[in-house]
Amino acid sequence: ATGQQFTTLQWGKTMLLFRADEYRTLELCRALAVEKVSMKIQALARANLTRRYLNKVKAIRPQLRAAVESRNLAQLDKALLLVSESLGVFASFSVALPIKEWEAAREMRGVLFSAESYTARLKVDAYTDLADDANFERLVATMNEEFCAKCYKLRATPDLVATYEVAQSQLTQWTEWRLGPKIEEAMKMLEPDQMTALYQEAKRLKFDHPFLAEVEGLLKLSPEALLKRQYAKATSSGLGDRAIEKEIALKELFLDKMSSMFTWHTCAALRPADEYASVLWFGKAEAAASMRVWQNQPLAQSLTQLPDAANNKKAQQVFKTILGFCGDRKATYPDTLISEIVEVGMSNPKLRPEIYAQILKQLTDNSNQASFLRYWSLLLVCLGFFAPGEILDNYVHTHIRSLCPAHLKAALTQAAHQSIYRECGRDAPGTVPRATNRGSATPPNGDDVPRLLAAAGVGDGQGSIRDSLTRK
Repeated sequence: ATGQQFTTLQWGKTMLLFRADEYRTLELCRALAVEKVSMKIQALARANLTRRYLNKVKAIRPQLRAAVESRNLAQLDKALLLVSESLGVFASFSVALPIKEWEAAREMRGVLFSAESYTARLKVDAYTDLADDANFERLVATMNEEFCAKCYKLRATPDLVATYEVAQSQLTQWTEWRLGPKIEEAMKMLEPDQMTALYQEAKRLKFDHPFLAEVEGLLKLSPEALLKRQYAKATSSGLGDRAIEKEIALKELFLDKMSSMFTWHTCAALRPADEYASVLWFGKAEAAASMRVWQNQPLAQSLTQLPDAANNKKAQQVFKTILGFCGDRKATYPDTLISEIVEVGMSNPKLRPEIYAQILKQLTDNSNQASFLRYWSLLLVCLGFFAPGEILDNYVHTHIRSLCPAHLKAALTQAAHQSIYRECGRDAPGTVPRATNRGSATPPNGDDVPRLLAAAGVGDGQGSIRDSLTRK
């Protein structure tokens, strides 16, 4: 059968003699034959066991289905006992397959066993004062238990179903009562942290609300796009202060991206350097070179284009006053000069950009610390009384961002934004008073400056201007 010749075997009357090679060959032949026969035996045995198992399963399935439908603990226990007795050791055989009716019966038994307990808990939790946080959270915890929801899903008992639905209705109503006003406020303000917190809370409470889908979209927006939405929402809701606040934030975002466009040395609002120096007979090159940086000498002419000679002359006079106030030119009572500077800006709108241009010039490459700080105080006070105008506004902001001392930067940034809104007859949130105990149309005097600086968050209003500027 194997095709082996076995020519070297020695045949005797009662024995067969062979060597090790022949022995190995015979053992291999025996193993092959046994393997072939064993596979057939195993297949027949498994088929027999499977048929017996399936017959037993078919016999017990109707009892299991009836027990599940009855929702009766005694009948379920009886059916489960029948399964154990009928299947016996078959339940652990490899031929055994999962019986869904058996699983359903065991699950239903657990549900019925727990239904009474859940019904009692829900009856207590649903009718307590749910305005109380502890009571509300206890109801949420019970409703969120996986087995409680399974008891309801399988309709364990009529009493549990009715109680669960009442509890669900209570939970929905009280969730609406708790989150409704907060959602309304959040959608009015559109603040990411507030929306995120409410979104997570609504998800935790399984509160279905159109707010959720809207928030998902809003939180995907870029910071700039969200700011624009916040601004539009504040405007449509009549929240004037908030609209201004968001408009300022958009301006700051714009400056973050585009501040390189507003460097002082490329300011288009100023005269060309050669034109500025052209009125001089001597020293034109030096005047042109120093046009945009600090100097302690009078100007050759105005830094900006002015409509007539009278304003040009006034601009040169104002610059001398500015030098005197900031200590770069000798003055008997320097602090009192602040009134003259502000009065010119308030009474002559054409000179306002010029005054700011002169201040920015003097803040550029100014190595004298005392003088440098006085110019910042002058800028802060001027911003409280008149705006630099659209042509210089961004340059003022860029100067503050790049050169301002850290302890003055917040106050000056806020004042720069406020000046624009004052120009339009509106006040930005947190607006600093123009003067203390003086009319808004009256320029400040030297004594007012420390109080104005203190109102802007610089110093405490006591002592000199220098004290206010150096006190951090």
